[in-house]
Amino acid sequence: VLYGLCMLIGIQFDLVYCLLFGALISPTDPIAVLAIVKKLDAPKRISTQIEGESLFNDGFGLVIFVTLFTIAFGSEAPTVGSVTLLFIQEAIGGIVYGFLLGLVFHYLISATDDHSMELLLTIGVPTAGYAFAEYIHVSGPLAMVVSGIMIGNWTRFIGFSKESEDHLDHFWELV
Repeated sequence: VLYGLCMLIGIQFDLVYCLLFGALISPTDPIAVLAIVKKLDAPKRISTQIEGESLFNDGFGLVIFVTLFTIAFGSEAPTVGSVTLLFIQEAIGGIVYGFLLGLVFHYLISATDDHSMELLLTIGVPTAGYAFAEYIHVSGPLAMVVSGIMIGNWTRFIGFSKESEDHLDHFWELV
């Protein structure tokens, strides 16, 4: 719409800049979504689905932004193949890496019963995992969402004792 309006009034610029701006402003804010869901006192299942959708939306918005940024400001002329490859690397790579990171986290948590070590793992694995995702040029946000889903739906119920789960819940509620 912005591109069309600018063209009508005689302002000329590339469509990719409008798309880049759209990718920048389009993802929902997960923090705002959490606040609204809590304010509305939505059922837990609905709340979890909405929060997850918001996080995936945020992750894919960043992937689209990175792809468009590379098109707009990259040193080489973009081709359909290079843009497709970049998108696949960021999106699919982030999802696959997040799955693998979730497996590693599950293995590490299952190998210890020390509450302090479990707490450190819940801080260290996502932090180091995100940094490594950026290093290997896959989407860190998507990787963290996927690994978080795995941890929340698999490791939380299989890898943690009830006592460990209580300690972790208290810590993360405080944070």
